[in-house]
Amino acid sequence: MTTSAPFASPSAWTGNSHNRQGMNSGKLRTPPRRIILNMSSQDVQLNTSANAWKPGLRRQSPVVDPKVQNTEELLRKVRSLLNKMTPEKFDRLMTQVTDLDINTEERLKGVVDLVFEKAIAEPGFAGTYAKMCCSLATLKVQMEDDPNNTVPFRRLLLRRCRAEFQREKEGDAELARQQKERDSAASSTERKRVEEELKQAQAKARRCSIGNVTFIGELFRLNMLSAAIMLSCVEKLLNSHDEESLECLCKLLTTIGKDIDSQETKPQMDHFYIKMEMIIKERQTASRIRFLLQDVLDLRSHNWVSRRASQGPKTIQEIHMAARMEEQENARQVNQKLLSTDRERKREQQVRWEKQRELREMEQQEREQRQRAEQERAQREQQAIEQKQRELREREQQEREQREREEQERAQKQRALREREQQERELRERALRERERQEREQRQREEQERAHKQRELREREQQERDLQEREQQEREQQEKKQGDQRVRAKRGRKQRKQQQRRRDQREREQQETEQKQREQRVSGQREQQQREETCHSQPMKSSSPAAAPSAKTFPEELRSQLDGLLLDNTTTDRHIFDWVEANLDEGQRRSASFLRALMTAVCRSAVIAFHGKYFLDPSAMEKRRTVLLEYLNMGSEQELQALYALQALDVTLGHPPYLLQFFFDWLAEEAVISDNAFYKWQACKDPAEQRGRDEALASLEAFFICLWEAREELELN
Repeated sequence: MTTSAPFASPSAWTGNSHNRQGMNSGKLRTPPRRIILNMSSQDVQLNTSANAWKPGLRRQSPVVDPKVQNTEELLRKVRSLLNKMTPEKFDRLMTQVTDLDINTEERLKGVVDLVFEKAIAEPGFAGTYAKMCCSLATLKVQMEDDPNNTVPFRRLLLRRCRAEFQREKEGDAELARQQKERDSAASSTERKRVEEELKQAQAKARRCSIGNVTFIGELFRLNMLSAAIMLSCVEKLLNSHDEESLECLCKLLTTIGKDIDSQETKPQMDHFYIKMEMIIKERQTASRIRFLLQDVLDLRSHNWVSRRASQGPKTIQEIHMAARMEEQENARQVNQKLLSTDRERKREQQVRWEKQRELREMEQQEREQRQRAEQERAQREQQAIEQKQRELREREQQEREQREREEQERAQKQRALREREQQERELRERALRERERQEREQRQREEQERAHKQRELREREQQERDLQEREQQEREQQEKKQGDQRVRAKRGRKQRKQQQRRRDQREREQQETEQKQREQRVSGQREQQQREETCHSQPMKSSSPAAAPSAKTFPEELRSQLDGLLLDNTTTDRHIFDWVEANLDEGQRRSASFLRALMTAVCRSAVIAFHGKYFLDPSAMEKRRTVLLEYLNMGSEQELQALYALQALDVTLGHPPYLLQFFFDWLAEEAVISDNAFYKWQACKDPAEQRGRDEALASLEAFFICLWEAREELELN
């Protein structure tokens, strides 16, 4: 038999025990297997798939929003940092996490989900992830629905933990479906496969539940959750009476038992432990669950001091130290074995003479043992007393610290509340001052704009006059340079133009003369009316004390009746016309007192007072437009009396901002009063109508600028 036989034949790699036995016994080897490949000359057509895998460079990735892409990149970085998280790398990795640009609610929710899922998947690192959440608790971002408010990291984390703890088990329907598939499986292979999937789903749900309560417990140990929340969680798990909830209860109490078992929560915790003892005594649950409950009770009886060391994550130094300790223990055991062997050999040599000495020393040892036992018992009792006193002092110290923390928190909350109120007052005062400043600046800008428009208008007129003069001078210079024939033709045309201008000048002078005559007639009529009103206002020298009023006055009784008709929204124009025809003659209808009373009543019915301010109701003015047209279109003098009435109303109301301009704009747009009447009112120098005139002209400066611009544009067209 040769040594190279096992490697010379392929049959040695088949794993056949019979062949190996034959080779070892020197028998002939079996012939090797032959693999015959039937190669066809025809092309093989491969099946193609619509969703076949392609390399990343060949994939046509859809167009992604840059914000979404940045968010996904940030979440990938956070996931990478979580995968590297260890206790000794915690500070360095947390610095990298805090340096990330987590500035939106979507990103903050993504980070919370990643940390929560990682903590549930790795319960051993739950303390590390809870410490990470404690470091990120102060992180805040603006809410997507309400940008004026912020949402902190701690609120989203607690919301996720509460939802995960309180939600119904999502896997119940899936487990029920798998159980039905297992029961209805036709073959044993199918039943075994479904049963294996069912076990995996149950194990996964159990791991998620335990990971969740472990993470919640670690958050409570870092003061991110209150004791009331933990008590409600314990009560809910204890009242569920299913094995999974009881196992989660044991894990939660093992994690937070020492921290939550305080003087304030002792009555509730005692009630919970009594229920746990009843569950153990009833023996309605599995043995494993009862043993877990008993371990929690024993742990509490031993002051939450566990017999086993913590199974949390270890640093590299701790791992190296454990390895060195294990090596030292192994070396000690080897040395102990060697020493025991030597000792046994020596003992065999000294057995004969040691037996006698042992008999003598036995009594002495018994006495010493009794003394040591008594001393050890006394020491244990003394240590127990000292341990209880130390625990009592520690508990009192913890209670004092807890009370001090609570008082500090209350003081901080009160101080923060006072600071917030002070900030709100300052913000309101600043906003009020800013609003007043803006209003002042707006008024200044409006005044500057009006002055600028007037200045531009004057400059434009001056430029046009200068341009006309320059053009005239240029034409005259060109005419001088031309020949005699052109000069004579030019002179002829110039003479004709001068004749035309003289005719135009005569026509304008004639029109101005007619206009002045009309104004003189109107002025005479107005003076006559004023004299008549003055005469009627003085006591009559008639013998009858109750003399009848003149035909052109408007008595106060009729004025009050007219005000009542116009202020009543149910009064129609027809009723007003009938009343005027029934109570006033033709002279009274044309009198200034009636027109002013009519205009004042209509405008008062359209004024709306709100918080000390006055506004114009265009619908009320539109409703009485027919009445105004009926009595104001008799001539420009009647329209002027209406404008005087508006001026007096503005004085009566105390010159409200923009109210008079609103009235003038509406009267001009609706063609109730002509432009000539507005110009006459602006140029009026009557001493009797000067009250409040300066304020009215100042408020209507923009109105008259627009009126002049419209007139110039109409003339140009």
